[in-house]
Amino acid sequence: MYRKNSSTASILREIGKAAHAQKHLKEALKYYNLAVAYAPYPSKSSGSEPSSSSSNPSPSSSLIISLAERSAVLLQARGGEEALRDVQFTLKLLESEDSSEYAELRKELTERKACCDKFLAEKGSFMQELAKDSLEEMEKRRKYKNLLLFKVKKPNPLLPVAESFVQIKLDPVKGRQLVVNRDIPAGEELMPDSGFVIQFLSTIQSIKFILQVQQ
Repeated sequence: MYRKNSSTASILREIGKAAHAQKHLKEALKYYNLAVAYAPYPSKSSGSEPSSSSSNPSPSSSLIISLAERSAVLLQARGGEEALRDVQFTLKLLESEDSSEYAELRKELTERKACCDKFLAEKGSFMQELAKDSLEEMEKRRKYKNLLLFKVKKPNPLLPVAESFVQIKLDPVKGRQLVVNRDIPAGEELMPDSGFVIQFLSTIQSIKFILQVQQ
C-alpha cells in the first residue's frame, strides 16, 4: 500500500529522469509510475499552494511534474495514446494553479499534446491503409487462387461451372444427374464447386473435417 509523500515522489522522479536521460525507457517508466503513485493528489485547499523546493514540493506540484515528465517517456516508449491521457490530465490540474508559475510547463505540454495528436492521426491513417491493403491483397490472392486451381477450361454452356464433357441427364429412377461423355484421367477437374451436402463415411472423417474448419 502506497503512503502519499511528496518527498518520496520527488526522489523516484529523479531516478526516472536519470534513466530517461540514459534512454532506458522501461526503467524510467517504472520509476515515474511509482512517483505518480506516491505523489499526493492536490485538494482544493492545497491546489494553489506554491512549490517551495524540489526536495520538498507541494502536493500539487509533485503530481503535476510527475505526470508531465512521465508523458514524455510514454510518448517515446508507447506512442501517443497513454501520453495524451497524462498530458490532458496534467493540463486539467494546471487550470487551478498559478498561470505564471507553470507558464513554461503549459507551453511544453501543449507542444507535447500536438505531437500526440499528430502521432495518433498518422497511426489512424496507417491502420486504415493497412486494412485497405489487406482486404485488397486477400481479394487478389483469392482471385489468383481461383484462376489457378478452379478455372474451367471449356465450360458447359448449360452448366458454366462444369467442363463441357459434363452433361445433365435425367434418369427415370435416380432423377436428374451429372454424367460425363468420355473417359476421365485421374486428377482432372470436372466441376470446381461446393456441394450442397457433405456426407462422411466415418466418425473419424467427421472429426477431421471439423478440426480443419476450426483451424
